[in-house]
Amino acid sequence: MRRTLTLIAATLTGAMGLALSPAGAAFASTPTTPPTTTPGSAPASPSTSPNVVDGNCYSAYVCYYYESNYQGSHEGVQGDDPDLLNPPVYFQYPGAGQGTYVANNAGSGFNGYPNCYATVYYSAYYTGTSITLSPYGQAGYASPTLGPVNNNDRSQYVC
Repeated sequence: MRRTLTLIAATLTGAMGLALSPAGAAFASTPTTPPTTTPGSAPASPSTSPNVVDGNCYSAYVCYYYESNYQGSHEGVQGDDPDLLNPPVYFQYPGAGQGTYVANNAGSGFNGYPNCYATVYYSAYYTGTSITLSPYGQAGYASPTLGPVNNNDRSQYVC
C-alpha cells in the first residue's frame, strides 16, 4: 500500500511540476519561466523577472534569494520587519545559502505585494541606503542584485 501511495504521489507531483524531498514531502521546483500574471496585477516581464518557486515567495511577501539573479536558497518575509536579525530570518529552501541569515546575505529579490511598494534598507529600523521595489507585476518589482543593498539588507518596509 505504501509503495502504491508513493508511486501515486510521485506521478502527481511530477505532473504538477513539483519534486519530492528526501522525506517525501512535496515542494515546488523552479519553473522554467516566471508566472505571467498574479490576480490583480499586470503580466510579468520575462527578461527582468525572477522565477517564482513557492507560495512563500509569491503574493504578500518580499522574496529574497541568496545569490544574484534569483539563484540559490530563498525566503519570503511578510510585512514590515525592522530588523531581519531579531528574531533572525533564515534562507530555508534548498539551494546555495540554505540555513544562513537573510539579513546582510540577500543577493536578489522581488516584491510579491500586488498593491504595495516594498523598501529594503541597509540598516535596522528602516535606516541607511535603500532600494524600493514596485508592486508585483509593475516595472521595477524585482531586482537581480538589490542594487545598493546587495548582501547588506537589514530591514524592510511595505506600503
